[in-house]
Amino acid sequence: MSGAAKLISGVASLGRALGVSKVAAAGYLKRDDWPFNRTSPWLQSEVPLMLKWAAANLRPANVPNEVRGNPADLVQDVKNLSPVNRAKFNKLLAETAGIKLRNQIMSGDYVDKTTLEGEHLKKLDYLKRTLLGLAKELPFGDEIKLTVEQRIREKFEMLSK
Repeated sequence: MSGAAKLISGVASLGRALGVSKVAAAGYLKRDDWPFNRTSPWLQSEVPLMLKWAAANLRPANVPNEVRGNPADLVQDVKNLSPVNRAKFNKLLAETAGIKLRNQIMSGDYVDKTTLEGEHLKKLDYLKRTLLGLAKELPFGDEIKLTVEQRIREKFEMLSK
C-alpha cells in the first residue's frame, strides 16, 4: 500500500508530529479557531499546514521551535524566498497584523494615535491658558507679568517641537 496516505492517530502522536507536547496538541484541538479535525486520525500531509496555523495564531511560546526559529534566520529565509513566496509571506504578515488590530479593537485595548494626540493637545492647551491666566493675576507689576507670560509661552513652544 505505497499509495495510502500516512495517518496520525492519537493526540500524543499529533504532538510529536508538530514538535509540541501532547498537552499542547490537546489544547490546539480545543481552540475554536483550530481549522482541522478535532479527533484523530489526521493526515501526515496536513502537518505543514498545522505548523503554519500554529505560527500565525499562537503566542510564540506555544509555537514549535522549528517554526519559531531564530529571527535573524527568518529575515535571511525571507530574502531567499522566490518573489511569489515572498508575496505570500508578506500577505500572511499583513493578515496577521490585521487580525491583531481587530482583536485589540474588539477587546477595547486599541487606542487611535490621532485621537490620543488630539486629547493631549487639548489638555496642553487648557494648561497653557490656565497658566497664562494665573500669570495675569500675579500681584506684581506689568513688566514681571509680561516676563512670566513670555516664559510660559516659550516653554509651551518647546513642548510643541
